[in-house]
Amino acid sequence: IGVDRVPRGEDGQSGGRRGVPSMADVTADCLDLPFGDASQDYVVARHLLEHIVNIPQALCEWRRILKPEGLLLLACPDHNMTPTIILDSEHVHALTPESLVPILMAFGFQPEEVHVVPRSASFCVKARKPAI
Repeated sequence: IGVDRVPRGEDGQSGGRRGVPSMADVTADCLDLPFGDASQDYVVARHLLEHIVNIPQALCEWRRILKPEGLLLLACPDHNMTPTIILDSEHVHALTPESLVPILMAFGFQPEEVHVVPRSASFCVKARKPAI
């Protein structure tokens, strides 16, 4: 299920999505998703977290909709590799694997894998919501 704030068919207005039509199945904000508690097998947030002012609220919302043992898959620009705030003026956080893993743990996720992607200056994290 693709979720975007921009309705399907409308062009994005910012960042790398500027001028690109949305392919969203559901129009919603990632901080208030229209899915039931423990209803989703996984959440994928690709180059989104660095744009969210309230990261704790996002992580709580994503944890709410994930089933027990559900996966959270994140891709973020790596501030270790490039100055990410300068890279995109819409970035409000500069993240690194070393900074994000403890945050995920503080919000009840169990990080399982971290991969640095050098040519893209990004990193990916796979974390799991624990079983109840």
